Amino acid sequence: MSSLKEQFTALKLYNEERLKNLSASLKKFPAGKLRCYKNGDSVRYVLLENGKAPVTITKAHTGFARVMAQKSVFEARIRDCEADLALCRQVLKTLEQHPNAVDNLLADQRICDLLAPQNPEADLDIWMNAPYEKNPYHPENLKIPTEAGIYVRSKDEALCVSGILEAGIPFRYEQKLDLSGQILYPDFTLLHPRERRIIVSAKC
Repeated sequence: MSSLKEQFTALKLYNEERLKNLSASLKKFPAGKLRCYKNGDSVRYVLLENGKAPVTITKAHTGFARVMAQKSVFEARIRDCEADLALCRQVLKTLEQHPNAVDNLLADQRICDLLAPQNPEADLDIWMNAPYEKNPYHPENLKIPTEAGIYVRSKDEALCVSGILEAGIPFRYEQKLDLSGQILYPDFTLLHPRERRIIVSAKC
């Protein structure tokens, strides 16, 4: 089996290539952004461009509206890809700073015997399975099942969950993080199995 570092390195390269392809495709679309507004029983489509007044897209130009809708999908995929790439870079940076944190986590059994309770996994399991405040935004996007029995927002995140589980690292997905009043929901909050340090992913 590949190490966690190898998995995240491969995932980083995949996202870098995907981001390059998505960005190239995005340049082919017309300028502006599509906005949709409910107008009674119908929907009103509006084109927004910087420095210009909003333009209503009529039924005669429904094809153009479809093109702009496709552009919105590409923009969303780019945002997801950038966020996943940031996560990969953060994990790899952590592994670079602590190269033995995963592969040799419990290598010295003598130290583990001194520091660990009789059931060293007990408190880790309690932390991982205890209730916590989660990201309340767009729960409908939690569609991808994972080996941990939870649903995540992308296939890349599902791969991350698989790697984290393989390494035996307790984690929480999209746990609320309060930084001096600024509320964030990082993708993964990791608990260092030996040092009990909290490691938070870069994506929020």
